[in-house]
Amino acid sequence: MTYNIYISFPKENKIKNFILTKKNNFFLQQSLKISGSIQPLLICKKNKLLYTGIRPFSKILTCKILSSGRLKIIKELSILGNSNHLSINLKKKLLFSSSYSGNCLSVITLNKLGIPQENIQTYFNINGCHYSTSCSNNKLLISSALLSDEIYFFNIKKKTIYKNKNIKKIVCNKKSGPRHMSIYENKKYKFLYVLNEINGTIDVWNFKHFYTKKKMFHIQNIKITNIKKKNFWSSDIHITPCNNYLYATDRSSHTITLFKINKKKGYLKILKIYNTETQPRSFCIDEDGKLLIIVGEKSKYISIYKISKKTGFLNIINRFLIGKNALWVTINKK
Repeated sequence: MTYNIYISFPKENKIKNFILTKKNNFFLQQSLKISGSIQPLLICKKNKLLYTGIRPFSKILTCKILSSGRLKIIKELSILGNSNHLSINLKKKLLFSSSYSGNCLSVITLNKLGIPQENIQTYFNINGCHYSTSCSNNKLLISSALLSDEIYFFNIKKKTIYKNKNIKKIVCNKKSGPRHMSIYENKKYKFLYVLNEINGTIDVWNFKHFYTKKKMFHIQNIKITNIKKKNFWSSDIHITPCNNYLYATDRSSHTITLFKINKKKGYLKILKIYNTETQPRSFCIDEDGKLLIIVGEKSKYISIYKISKKTGFLNIINRFLIGKNALWVTINKK
């Protein structure tokens, strides 16, 4: 099995494409120079596209992923606010851009090929908008407001979004700083996991009754590290495809924490805390749930772990030199 790993290097204005082979050989295939600082990365596997946000020009750059995994720039689109995170709703043909510095959430239409067409709508006054994700029914968008400790809920229409009439937002603990989010849901259970940057915790919300009773229930707040600290700087959160395990990183302690998910009640239980790359800003899990990959902003290396299906434990496969100031990482299986 061969993987293409894409990493953004904002200080170099580059996206680098590395190849990881079945025998764990690792090499640089492409270093794509961009006019601007590269920020978030998002792969649309169906349309073989990679989207990225560009600063300080407030643009979305779209690249075609060629058969080799190399990138070819095909479209630039101006938006409102520099992008911190990108998410997609293919069924509604919409791309969402969260802007922390712009305090806004932008909605971009996509054509049949997944190429961005127009910034049709922007919601302002989302203080520190950092992340947005849509639910499996394609009708609900959830967005974090880090600076005001709030979570917003939007109804998704074909070419627009609007604030939910009954639950416009939920208020988190003061100075918690809701940043990134992950969702575990099926026909019976629906849980939202919110990583709080400032206090180093995860809030767990049950939104099973959101669609019928318009209610959200807070069921847990759990620390992501047992290290005694006053200042946290938590960064990223992801759930394995099997929905058994959740991982979260903290930049100030240079750690990644493994949690077991109670699939019926939603609760998290810490299983293990690992030291990892210095200042881990971003990590990703491959689509089969076999690999977890971490880069650090203050590290020159990338760590590649094998995930145990039985325990969720991480076993380091290798570390490779990639260069300074890596910000965002994503993976695509060939």
